[in-house]
Formats: sequence, structure tokens, C-alpha cells
Amino acid sequence: MTKKLISRTTVRHYLNKKIEQSKIKSLISVINNSPSSMNIQGFSAIFVTDNKIKRELSKLNFNQKHVYEAPLVILFCADYNLIDFIVKKEKLKKVDYLNYHHFLISVIDATIAAAHCEASAIDMGLGTCFLGGIRQNLNNQIMKILKIKGKCFPILGLAIGYPARNNVLKPKINKVFINKYREIKSIPTKLDEYDSRMKKFYKSVFNIDKNFSEITAKSLNSLNCNDLVKKIKKYFFNKIK
Repeated sequence: MTKKLISRTTVRHYLNKKIEQSKIKSLISVINNSPSSMNIQGFSAIFVTDNKIKRELSKLNFNQKHVYEAPLVILFCADYNLIDFIVKKEKLKKVDYLNYHHFLISVIDATIAAAHCEASAIDMGLGTCFLGGIRQNLNNQIMKILKIKGKCFPILGLAIGYPARNNVLKPKINKVFINKYREIKSIPTKLDEYDSRMKKFYKSVFNIDKNFSEITAKSLNSLNCNDLVKKIKKYFFNKIK
């Protein structure tokens, strides 16, 4: 299992092959049994196998083909509808749970569930691709398509299927430190070295003459964080604090 995770690559090309129901059931069990802060379980997952829905989701994820070509797409949501009902059921009038702290807990729990699900899928011989565009392009349409109501907010998608091709393993920069955080002054040197490695990778695999810093800068420049905050307020909370 460890070797499979270390050699994991993002899969964007899938065979036209359905995932066995036994494996679908296993993924559901993995998600339902994933860790949750204080066992609050403030998240949910939507399994999408309907081709029409997947095509609509693809349009909202930069029109990427693998979103509808994958036999299964799972949307992981920060979801406080269950907690909302508990608050009402137990008549907790003074509980302050509509805040960014609890939203963050919900996001973390959903992300943990997504990571566990991906690891399980890889262990079963399936390929995966996380879908961040689902969050960036969130609008009324996706809420309507998935019939999402209340305090529920899709934060991450995961495409799953049988890989149609083998991908080259992408080099990664070290992010692990022992006992103490790295010396910040060393970052420029390490980044220059990594930029050199990634420029060769992008050139050989994608024929793109750019390095990691240039690609990352472009991605950061395209993010509209203020718009995302507005969407969180609109779809997750009516009056977020």
C-alpha cells in the first residue's frame, strides 16, 4: 500500500469500464468510517455516476474531459446540516457554531475523508484525480444540479476509474522536517533547485518551457479568493461570523 501511494500519479484518462459495485461499497464504507473531529461528522459525500450530471460538472471544472469520462466522481462537502438539526433538537440557543472555526473543522473532516477514499481506490487498482475547480466555480447551477440545500458546501471533487495509460511520476519538493521547521533562508536555494528539475519535467512531459515558480504564479494569479469567501457565506452560512 505504501509503495502504491508513493508512486501515485494523477489520472486524467480512464478506460470505458464501470467500477464494480463491491468496490463502490468499499469506498462508501471508507468514507463513512473516516476520522472526524470530536465525531461531529460535519461533512458529506455525493457519488455521481450519471453521465448527464458528470458532463454538467465538467463544464464547471474548466471543461475537463476526465470529469465526465471517469465512471465515478465524488463530491466531498463541508456539511453542517446534521449539526444544525442537533442544535434545534437539543434546543441549544446559545451555541456559537456558525463561525469560520467550525467551518474549518468541517472542511478538514471532508478532506480527510477524501484522502482516505483516494488511498482506498488506489489500493483497489483504480486511478484518481482531485478536482479543485468544483470549489472555484461554485454557483447556483451546481447547487441545483446536485440538489444541495442548507449549510452544505462542495469543497473538493475526486474522479475515479481504471487508468487508460501510465503517467510519469512528477518530482516533488521536500515538505517534511524533523523536530523543527526549516530555515527560511534556505528556501530560495531549494526552490531554484526544484525549479530546475520541474522545468525539465514540464518540457519532457508537456513540452512546456516553464518552471514550478512560473506555473504556480500563474495559478495564484487566477484565484479569486474574495469571490470564494462570498460563496462560502452564501451557501454555507447565512450569517457567518
